[in-house]
Amino acid sequence: MKTLRIAGCVFGLAVVASVSHAEPENEASLICSSTHTVECDGTDEECHQGQGDTINFPRFFRVDFKKREIHILDPGRRDEVTEVTHIARSESRGWIILQGVEEGRPWSMLITEQTGRFSLVINEDDAAFNVFGACTSL
Repeated sequence: MKTLRIAGCVFGLAVVASVSHAEPENEASLICSSTHTVECDGTDEECHQGQGDTINFPRFFRVDFKKREIHILDPGRRDEVTEVTHIARSESRGWIILQGVEEGRPWSMLITEQTGRFSLVINEDDAAFNVFGACTSL
């Protein structure tokens, strides 16, 4: 299995709904926890389920909308930060969408505002790493 350094993100989104390019108005930060992962290898067409540590994904992280950063909160990794290059919001679907690139890998994260649940995908040319979990306001 491949390993990743940090928080990646969600499916390739085809958001047909109205999307604004602004941070959530009432949220400065969210605390998120990964619950499970699915790693799919394009070379042998197999997928493996596990928890975040199986792909070196953090158990806890903080999304800072104002600074456009994701901060790892796991012990021994607190100095790790990922830049968020794009933030969008789908008003009609109630989604917050974050995107970026980490160590050359594109990622995208979708957070459902009503439930706090998130899904995230990190892409490589021969694999995809899907992470699921939940976020809450500070």
